[in-house]
Amino acid sequence: MEVDELLDQFNWNATINATALESKLSDELASLETVNVKSIIEADGRMGEVIAGLDKALEELENLDDLMTLYYTELDTMDHDVKYIQSLNKGLQVQASNQKKLLNEVSQILESVTLPDSCVSTLREESLESLSGIGKIEENAAFLQKQLQRQYHEGSQELGVYAERVELFTQTSNNFSTRVMEYLKVMIVYQAEGCMNDSKNRQAKLASLKIPGLDAMKKHIQKFRGLTLWLKEMEFRKYNDIQMVYVEAMSKLYRKEIREVTDSLRIFFQPSKRYDDYDYVFTTSEKSQVSSVTRSALGNRRMSFESNEPKMKPDEAFKKVLSFIAPTVIQEQNYFIDFFHFGDENEVFQDWVENRRTQQEIQDLSKPRQLTKDRKRKQIKQILEGIFDGLAGEISTMIDNGSRADSSCAPGMLACVEQHLAFCQNQNQDFLSGVLTLQKTRLTSIFERFVDEQLRAIEDKKVKTKKRSGMLSFVMIFPNFVARLEDSLGSANTDIRQLVSQAYGRIVKTMFDSLDAIAKEADSMSADDKEQLNIHILTMENMHHFFMEIRRFKIPVLEAYGKQARDMYEASLSCYVKAVMRRPLARLLEFFDGVEGLLKTTSPEEVSYHLSYNKVALRKVVALYPGKEIRKGLDMLYKRVDKHFCEEEGLLQVVWRAIQEEFLRQHERFSNLIQKCYPDAHVSLEFSIQDLLGYFSELARSH
Repeated sequence: MEVDELLDQFNWNATINATALESKLSDELASLETVNVKSIIEADGRMGEVIAGLDKALEELENLDDLMTLYYTELDTMDHDVKYIQSLNKGLQVQASNQKKLLNEVSQILESVTLPDSCVSTLREESLESLSGIGKIEENAAFLQKQLQRQYHEGSQELGVYAERVELFTQTSNNFSTRVMEYLKVMIVYQAEGCMNDSKNRQAKLASLKIPGLDAMKKHIQKFRGLTLWLKEMEFRKYNDIQMVYVEAMSKLYRKEIREVTDSLRIFFQPSKRYDDYDYVFTTSEKSQVSSVTRSALGNRRMSFESNEPKMKPDEAFKKVLSFIAPTVIQEQNYFIDFFHFGDENEVFQDWVENRRTQQEIQDLSKPRQLTKDRKRKQIKQILEGIFDGLAGEISTMIDNGSRADSSCAPGMLACVEQHLAFCQNQNQDFLSGVLTLQKTRLTSIFERFVDEQLRAIEDKKVKTKKRSGMLSFVMIFPNFVARLEDSLGSANTDIRQLVSQAYGRIVKTMFDSLDAIAKEADSMSADDKEQLNIHILTMENMHHFFMEIRRFKIPVLEAYGKQARDMYEASLSCYVKAVMRRPLARLLEFFDGVEGLLKTTSPEEVSYHLSYNKVALRKVVALYPGKEIRKGLDMLYKRVDKHFCEEEGLLQVVWRAIQEEFLRQHERFSNLIQKCYPDAHVSLEFSIQDLLGYFSELARSH
């Protein structure tokens, strides 16, 4: 109720804002406190002193405030002074830094456009004869190149000193390049002429397959590889001029050296006076007699030159020359690539000087190398065509001369060419490969013409009608022909091997066809038994000689023909033996052949009842051939056979052995027919197998 009363005094209404009530209460409270304070002050008499003290303190505070205001003003002024000094100091530092940078830049520019007098003097006067002098020159040339290639800040070119110095560098570089070019020109020509004038024995050139003095020459000029690299980078025109001088000098050198080699062997490319007498070609003239070649001579596989004739065949001389030329071309190309820096695209003069490459030897020059860029391959080929100008013509002349001297040398030459081609396969030797490929085509054509000539010669060989026995010239020549070609080929296993194998096949087929033609001609001209016997002798002698000689070579393509020849020989041997046996055993053979004919239609028991083949006829025919008569017949037969087979060595014994076996077989056949058809006739041949063996043994000892 007291609260309500109090609220009523403040005219409280529930709708009145509480904040207004609070404010009103605060005002009332402040008034009460003021009244209380005033009453307290009035009650205490010391309050006056306190108030006076407070007034004094306020006054002091006002004075202090004035002093502080003055001090703040002074500090503010000092702060402005300090900031001003700092800004001045910073400006001085920037200016000093800029001045330092400017000084460094000027120093660098002055350094870059400075060429010491010692450098100019070295490039102008240092000796080019010694490695140490060349090393000094290269070092100073590298420094000059750095100065010329240095990159400058934009605007530095506007400096007058820069323009003057760059002109000095350029002039120094030009003078140095001219000095190098002129020196290399003189030195290369001098060294090449010195090599050409070398008086050493030229036979040593063929023995070593090297040009005397060439290695020393190249070793001398290889010292200047670094200088050619300088010219390549700095004076490309002078670099090309040096190449042309080198090409011309080496062209003269190689032309002279190769000509000397070919001239020294030219005698071996001259036709022999007795070329028609060579026993290994089928084009031998009819008037010359082809001698029988012993197996020992065939085993040697050599041409039958007289002692006063050259000891080297054209293909051997050609191999000698090409074995000199091909390595020379390979080495020269590799040397040119190294000396004029065609190999490494990343090779630069600065690196060369830093690595001291002048002290290193050139890489191995004897093996072909890879060179991938087509442009460079074409350029190198053109250069080699200049260095070895006329080389293809010189080789072609050798081939022509050798072919005229002896066309059979073409396979040996071709084998040599293909061997060197295989060595250059998939390498950078475009020039040498081109020259050799051209010669390969030429030699292939020559060999094919040679084979065609041999085939025509075989077909043109005429065997006289009166002589249908003995050795045919082309059969005797063929083993020599094979020996000649195999001797020239050696162990070659290239394309020429296939060409020669094909040639063997064509020639053997033509020989067999010619032999068949002779036999058919004999059949058409006469049906006489003697003529037929001669054909058998002809076939036996020639086929025996053929397969006996051919089997020694162990050539796969000829093995099939050797088997065919053996079959022909054995068939003719069988026919011959049966034919010649009819003279000493004619009545016996006739009688028992008739008996065998009867057995085809008559039983064995009934044969003896036939009028012509009864027991009386048997006794009569058996009585005609006593041992003495058989011995006489064999003696005459041996002389006849010996006369038939006097030309082919060893064949007489083979044929006589076959005749002996046939006699024994016929004796056995006669005895079996007597036992079979005349068991109770008590008749037997008057000569036994032991008698026959004794007769043959006696003939063998007597002859």
